Amino acid sequence: MLTPNFHVKIPEGFMPIFNASDLSH
Repeated sequence: MLTPNFHVKIPEGFMPIFNASDLSH
């Protein structure tokens, strides 16, 4: 997974979207 710093930079709303992309990949 991405570094913790990146996780903090990404907004909570974006997190689920990114997760979905990973699942599709």
